[in-house]
Amino acid sequence: MPSLEKIMQQCDTLRARMELVRMLTELSDGALEYVWRPIAYAYCLTDEHNVEAMTAEDMARFGLIISAADVSPEVVREVNLYRLAVCRDLAMQRKGAKL
Repeated sequence: MPSLEKIMQQCDTLRARMELVRMLTELSDGALEYVWRPIAYAYCLTDEHNVEAMTAEDMARFGLIISAADVSPEVVREVNLYRLAVCRDLAMQRKGAKL
């Protein structure tokens, strides 16, 4: 079976949707934790089903998801390095607060 990316490039959205539904039903609970937000955001915001439900935090998260999907690999790498640095600094601050 061709990759999902190839199916999407062929504009075969029905096949892509069927493959995604199959994959979604087979996801573990842990994997579902990673994908529920992007799916809900795309449903609410991109397809305009419930835009009012989106908070400022939701919009920021969705912006990052969109960037990860659409910007150049260099930008993804730089943003990820920044994310890692921020997470490291927050972890160090928490560790320092516990001492």
